[in-house]
Amino acid sequence: MGNSHLPLNEKSELLAKMKSAGQISANSFGLDVGSQSYTSQRNGRLTLGGHQPAMVKGARWEFKIDRTKLEIKERFCPLQVDIGKIVINIGGRDIELVSPDSNTNICIEM
Repeated sequence: MGNSHLPLNEKSELLAKMKSAGQISANSFGLDVGSQSYTSQRNGRLTLGGHQPAMVKGARWEFKIDRTKLEIKERFCPLQVDIGKIVINIGGRDIELVSPDSNTNICIEM
């Protein structure tokens, strides 16, 4: 299994470079983790530069992150996500960054 880190905190170089290049409008992200429910499965989505207003169902919700959670690649990672596929659209062209067969587990850092 491949392991990686995707830093999205306030000092994220990825978000800063994408914002300065005009690819995103804000140095932020929205995360919809999806659902593995047997009755209503749905894919998740990571939105760079903002959030999906249609996915907001109520008031803002905050949660504490358990800093003692299991490690990933010898680093503590309280928010881990299995990535099935990542496609980025630039100028109307889809570019696949992670394929469904890559079996990638990442750490979302805030």
